[in-house]
Amino acid sequence: MLKELKNLLREGNPHFVSKLLSFLVITISLLVLVGGWALDIAFLRSLIPNTTTMKINTALLFLMMGLAVWLQTDKKTRRLSTLLASFALLLSGLTLLEYAFSRDLGIDQLFGIDPYTLANAFPGRPSMVTALTFFLIAGTYLLPYSYLSWGTLFLLNLLLYPALLGYASHNLSFYGLLGYESISLPTTVAFIFLIGSIIVTHPVPGMNTKSSDLLGSRVFRTIAPTIIPLGLFWGWISHVLHHQGWIEGNLENILLNVFMVANAMLVIYWIAFVLNKTDLELRALEDNYTKLLGNTGSLVAVLDKDGRFKHINEVGQQYWSYRQLIGRSLFDILPRKYAQNYYELIKEVVEQGKTLSGDVEASIDGRIFWFYTNLSVVKNKDGEVDSVVLSAWDITERKQMESNLKTSEAHFRAMFEENTSVMILADPKSGRFLDANAAACQFYGYDHDTVTSMYIDQISDTDIRDIQSQLQPDAIKENQFYIAKHRLANGEIRTVENRISPIEIDGEILLLGVVVDISQRIKAENRLLEQERDLALIVDGSQAGTWSWWVGTERSAFNERWAEIVGYELEELTQGDVNTWVNLAHPEDQKVWDEQVQRHIRGELDTLEEEIRMRHKDGHWVWVQVHGKIVERDKDGAPLRLSGIHLDISDRKAAEEKLVASEKKLKSLMETETHFVLRTDMEGRYTCWNAPFEEEFGWLFEPEGIRGAYSLQAIKAYHHEKVHKTVEKCVLNPGKVFQVEIDMPAKDENTRTTLWEFICLTDENDQPTEIQSMGV
Repeated sequence: MLKELKNLLREGNPHFVSKLLSFLVITISLLVLVGGWALDIAFLRSLIPNTTTMKINTALLFLMMGLAVWLQTDKKTRRLSTLLASFALLLSGLTLLEYAFSRDLGIDQLFGIDPYTLANAFPGRPSMVTALTFFLIAGTYLLPYSYLSWGTLFLLNLLLYPALLGYASHNLSFYGLLGYESISLPTTVAFIFLIGSIIVTHPVPGMNTKSSDLLGSRVFRTIAPTIIPLGLFWGWISHVLHHQGWIEGNLENILLNVFMVANAMLVIYWIAFVLNKTDLELRALEDNYTKLLGNTGSLVAVLDKDGRFKHINEVGQQYWSYRQLIGRSLFDILPRKYAQNYYELIKEVVEQGKTLSGDVEASIDGRIFWFYTNLSVVKNKDGEVDSVVLSAWDITERKQMESNLKTSEAHFRAMFEENTSVMILADPKSGRFLDANAAACQFYGYDHDTVTSMYIDQISDTDIRDIQSQLQPDAIKENQFYIAKHRLANGEIRTVENRISPIEIDGEILLLGVVVDISQRIKAENRLLEQERDLALIVDGSQAGTWSWWVGTERSAFNERWAEIVGYELEELTQGDVNTWVNLAHPEDQKVWDEQVQRHIRGELDTLEEEIRMRHKDGHWVWVQVHGKIVERDKDGAPLRLSGIHLDISDRKAAEEKLVASEKKLKSLMETETHFVLRTDMEGRYTCWNAPFEEEFGWLFEPEGIRGAYSLQAIKAYHHEKVHKTVEKCVLNPGKVFQVEIDMPAKDENTRTTLWEFICLTDENDQPTEIQSMGV
């Protein structure tokens, strides 16, 4: 509450005084209720030393009415305000009934009983004067506001001041003259604050409302003149009978109070009614305004020449309540700077007698509104300006949208100009470039003025009809992507990806194009496709099976050739399960392979290469040469997938086994043979020989030794040609034996004649590899 009071004071809000007075009423009631009665602090029960304490029900009534006045200025809490005032009316009314009929309805003991009650008072019950005052205040607050209600509150306020004088002079107050003890001093002060807050909130409206006319004319001009005299007479008779002891109760005193207040209200009404006659013509005119403008859909208000409100329609009452406005000026309901704007416009309209229109800003209950406002004058029969008609349309939402749009466009402009991507704005109808950012100018090689004078067909090799169909806004409901070739200023052609989206700027639909140069990507993709095709050809030509394994999982993949190597159809194997491999591999070989894989993952091996055995479907072992490497890693560099190939090397392994067996047999033969046995490569250099040959001719090759030595060193020069021809015959006829007689040097410097048999050895492809010779 204190924060709200501070804000109202700073803004100069007209509700500040009302809120302040109601805050004081709430504070007094809470001090009495909580401090005085709940915490049993004797001083706080009266607040003023040596004065009568305030009853619990009295403090509760003050709390309800204080909160009602505080909440009524906000339209969101007006229902709660009305509810609180209704409870106060009910509680005070029931208290009056208790006094009138000397009955205890049990409401005095709801919240507690005053243990310090005087002998002639009821424990816990507010005095009759207090209850009656609350009843009139709450009733007046809930009635339609008029001169009558304002007069009632004003009269009640005046009747409280004698009580203050009575306390000041130690004499009975005005209430004492009616047969009661004076109302308590704290209660009197609280009543003055409460009534003042209501009067300040609802200023004098004038006799120009149907509700006040109806209540005044029908009630006080017909019923009151009859009831009031009879009531006074009955009150006097009851008073006499009561003092004679013939009846009990205080009904006559209540009636005296009621009728005295009613007579004073009647006098106030008749004074107002007489004053109102001079305003009948204006009221008739305003009734016409109400009928004419009540359903226009806009806020319509009638103000006098000084800017005070005389009438406002239902639309206007959505922003302010009727009782808040009537009789008040713009400065009373708006912060000064906004009120001053309107006041200057009204002054200009009144002085010049013309109509003004425009957008005007206003602050209502701390919220900013925008109104399209029209001000015009109404003249009386003498041609003088009598009133000003204010018509206003709430355009706050439109203004907010415009503000958001400006902000959005500013953000777009900053994003467009500073973006490193190539961005272009184009007219969808003509295809002309309207704007281009710095990145676009740099990419195409033109300056900004040149780019914005060009059309899309000047840089695109796409057919102009296709371009026009792509650029139509109705064809681009969302983002659209397409690939095109764009021509740069230097004539170079680039493959680009266009992303086109519609965008509204200054109320016009334009196309925003974001261009991405994908030339290098296309080239890389083409190279990759070529490599993949080449690899596929190589794999197919090499009859290799392919495999992949996702590291750390049991997921794997194989092709048909992989399955064929081990004698299966691909459908027969469990696809996607690495155990398919593990179950077929030889346990010893698989152990070696697993170690190789782990070393490769740790980075110790660049690639994987191993020969392993795998069980064929028929049960025999198939030799497979495995190649592989890591082909995929995650963002942190950890391996994700290994891929490679399987090559069936069973035939090669069989040939190797035969060769090993042949080598063993040859070695055994050479070791036991007494004749000369040797082999040379296709260049004629020794690769192996037996002991007899080394013993007989080894001296010719010292000190380097026989291995790798040229075989013609052990042959006389005149037989070199004969040896060459014999070797040529061997090469042309692999597997066939040719004999030749050769002279060789002896240790005793003589010549030793030998007889040799030559045969050409080949590999698995029948290619010559060595010449094997045996001599005697």
